[in-house]
Amino acid sequence: MSFVTTGTGTYAGYVYEATVHRDCRVLQSPEASSFLKLIFLEGGPIAFVRNGRDEVLTGAHVVCAAAKDSMEIQGESAERAVIILFRPSAVNSRFGADYPDDRDLMTVTDHQDSFYLQPFAADAPRDMCVVPFRGGDSAMIRRRFETVERLLRDQTDPYWPCRARSYLLEILFALLEPTAEEDSVLPTLVSGAFSPMTREAIHILQTNFDKKIKLDVLARRLRTNRTTLLSVFKRDTGVSVNRYIVQLRIAMAASFLRDTELSVHEICERTGFRDISYFSRSFKKEILRTPSEYRRMYASSQS
Repeated sequence: MSFVTTGTGTYAGYVYEATVHRDCRVLQSPEASSFLKLIFLEGGPIAFVRNGRDEVLTGAHVVCAAAKDSMEIQGESAERAVIILFRPSAVNSRFGADYPDDRDLMTVTDHQDSFYLQPFAADAPRDMCVVPFRGGDSAMIRRRFETVERLLRDQTDPYWPCRARSYLLEILFALLEPTAEEDSVLPTLVSGAFSPMTREAIHILQTNFDKKIKLDVLARRLRTNRTTLLSVFKRDTGVSVNRYIVQLRIAMAASFLRDTELSVHEICERTGFRDISYFSRSFKKEILRTPSEYRRMYASSQS
């Protein structure tokens, strides 16, 4: 049973420290104890044991587990699970197994990327580690898991390591909580006092940032009307829904520019922008640099 993906063909010998599994017995392997665990579960009831504690879920969820966490998935739900085992280096090649202990040595880029690994911290709250997805959102997250699986297994895409990393980042992005951490390009919002409506709206937007989002459809999903949604969201966050969507897209684009070699045109399309000129203007407005300038800046900082 392999725990890393070794390249063939164009990337012969390249090692990407991530694999995707369908057999839940992989979680009991001693080798799994050095990998972070992303687990997609759906159905119900879903029974699993984490660090000796029984939990039961209903519906689709993504469960995040730290490297040392013990995990066991029970019953029929185990047959539908999709598991990504990865090391921090799969997100940022500078990260080692003990990356949180070296924060004084981390660059600004490293601090940015460390946000993605917050759900895997030993003291992460449960609602950050066990995240529910509903309806079409669950299908979208499953597709992203399956895309990582296909890219790592088939390696037919000439840029498979880059694209696998980008889809892993998308999954992790959907799990993030809004943050007020300094130096983040993510929307700098404190979420503790947000209404349930706003928190659910943010979760939907983070999952669907790359799609065209209609406010009327979003309001119906939240069981409210457009006027109430706009009012409550602006009251909680200080920005409009549309402004927040742009911020999310720019945040994801910044991650792709830092951590992948995808072209600027592909990043534009992958993050929901349909026009490269508008993408560049929006990016520069938020980040004060064009996408190409931003990429060069972080490339030089890592050299």
